[in-house]
Amino acid sequence: MRSYDLASRCGDRLGLAINCNNIGDCYTTLGDLTRAEEYLTRYLEINEIIANRLGNGYAYYGLASLARKRGETDKTEDYYRRAIQIYDEVGSSRMVLDVKLSLATFYAETGREEEAEELFAEVHEVMDEKETVIYRLNALGLTARRRRFTVGERERIRTFLPR
Repeated sequence: MRSYDLASRCGDRLGLAINCNNIGDCYTTLGDLTRAEEYLTRYLEINEIIANRLGNGYAYYGLASLARKRGETDKTEDYYRRAIQIYDEVGSSRMVLDVKLSLATFYAETGREEEAEELFAEVHEVMDEKETVIYRLNALGLTARRRRFTVGERERIRTFLPR
């Protein structure tokens, strides 16, 4: 939180944007989706002001995860697609692959197996097989990738976040 305050006081818009993304991700992990959306939206807005296209990609990727947790299927797909487009425009091919894997997993979770398979196959052509297999297993629900926090751990994390 000190970094956020310092960036704000100094007028460091890039630093402030990055902090908003990190804080938004923390709130998403903690399940406070309203606060997460607030910070991720602020991140997107600051990125627009400073013309940080790569940051916009990260913002839309974060918003897609948030919409996914809320069960907002149309928004989830739209945000993933926006992130892919931006990452492609700025030449971040690794992030294009990561988001496509997340979108494929989302398709599998929502019963769109054919679309999921197409994306998994597309990504598998250029990415290491082990990585794509992990995503496929996750899509099938065979792995538990989400960290569970105790009440005490959640409270400790919250002490570092703005109120």
